[in-house]
Formats: sequence, C-alpha cells, structure tokens
Amino acid sequence: MQRIHMNYISELPRRLRCGESKRQIARDLGVSRPTVHKYKVMADTEGLLDGGKLPDPGRLAAVLGPAPQPPKIPSTLEPYWEMVERMLDQGVEMTAMLISRPQNSTQNRRG
Repeated sequence: MQRIHMNYISELPRRLRCGESKRQIARDLGVSRPTVHKYKVMADTEGLLDGGKLPDPGRLAAVLGPAPQPPKIPSTLEPYWEMVERMLDQGVEMTAMLISRPQNSTQNRRG
C-alpha cells in the first residue's frame, strides 16, 4: 500500500474543517475518494478535525506510523553469487562474464 505525500495529508484536515467535499479534495489532490475517506476517518479518530490548531507534520507522522516499505524482490543473480565472487576475485571483468554466459538454444535457431 502506498501512502500519499505528507503535504497532501497535512492539507486534508484543513480542507475538511473548511467543509470541502471529499470529491473536491480528491479531484484537487489527484487521489481517489476512498483514499480521502480513509484519511478523513483517521483524522477524525485522532481528533485532528476538532477545532483548534492544525496538527504539525511531526504529529501527523506519529499518527501515521512508519511508511510502508516496498516488497523485497530477491536478485536473479543470487543463485550465482558464489561463482560471480570467484570470477571477480580472479580478475574477470563483468563484460567477460556476460559474454561467457551460455546462450539459450532457441536464440541460435534461424527461422
């Protein structure tokens, strides 16, 4: 799940307090209405929509928690890592490694 930019999040309580519709806020910020609704519920639960001073970015960051991290995709080189390290220790250059890689038999066919 991706989080919208902190500037947009800090703008939401102010605009909601002013009575702007979720549709208008979503259109202006370029996000979906369900996203605006999600942050509205969060702001309401945390008391950010009550009158008074608008929340500072530090408070918003504390309420939101850490940003979600993208999934870690394993390297396609991982199974060959020991062989690559050996070749690098022997002084083999990367271009030589690429050239010496076995070719797929379908690439050698003419057709």
